[in-house]
Amino acid sequence: MSRIVLELEDGGGAWTFEQPTVLAGRLPECDLALDSSRFATASRRHFCLHLAPNLVEIEDLGSSNGTWVNHRRVQRQRLQNGDRIGLSEAGGPLLLVKEIAGMPLAATVVAAPSPAFGAASAATIVTPARPARTVPPPSPFPNSTPTVVTPARGEALYSPQPATVKSGEQPAAARADADSGAAMNQKLRGIQRLLFAVLVLNVALTVILLTQISRTQDMVQTLQTRADNAVALFQPQLDDRMNKLDKRLDQAQVSMKQSQDAFAARMRHELPQVMDQYLNGKMRQLGKNGNLEVLKQHVHP
Repeated sequence: MSRIVLELEDGGGAWTFEQPTVLAGRLPECDLALDSSRFATASRRHFCLHLAPNLVEIEDLGSSNGTWVNHRRVQRQRLQNGDRIGLSEAGGPLLLVKEIAGMPLAATVVAAPSPAFGAASAATIVTPARPARTVPPPSPFPNSTPTVVTPARGEALYSPQPATVKSGEQPAAARADADSGAAMNQKLRGIQRLLFAVLVLNVALTVILLTQISRTQDMVQTLQTRADNAVALFQPQLDDRMNKLDKRLDQAQVSMKQSQDAFAARMRHELPQVMDQYLNGKMRQLGKNGNLEVLKQHVHP
């Protein structure tokens, strides 16, 4: 099994992983939990590392800003010592592949310490030691000639083996899909519970509204019944009072008629007497003044 050592290029931290799959992202449960305040462009599940014998691959998990190796966006790629892993095209903190154990290492350029002011700076090239030669065991057929297999043109001498997963473990991509499916199912269950609560609330409000309408109808019916009973109770008294009022009006009309007749009779009887008295008084007045003859002429022309 391979081992990978990642280090922040600015020296802010280092991580070592030896498990078959390494999940990196902003979620706390990720194997490589990236601080959102420092890795602002990182997704919740950004990329996954697949560790296998003599092979380490990086795979993007559908992140928003992509996974970049040596400033080139990749979907899945084999990693080498010295590769720089970025989380967006815009830049940001870079993860340096410091060491990959269990596979042949290429020459690594290591920066030498900064010299004193005015001295020339240099870089030290460290070349890893060649692996020891393995002597093949003696052939059980001494007279046989070894067969040399020559690859065809364009065929690689080394074919990387796919990442193997131990029994009982899931790849990071499958685990990410399972987590996403679980989160989606949880959201759907939450939405279902919310819809059920809204439905129950609507049913409760409908029942309350129908109950209030029924109570209002009962109250209106009760008030109407009471009003009818009150009218039925006071109707005889009202009719009696109306009859008495009609009788009083009739009596008043009769009294007024009698008064008018009495006044007319009195006027017919007393008006001539009043006129005679008035005329006699005027005649006496005129007689005293010597105008009796003139008055007689006026009265009897």
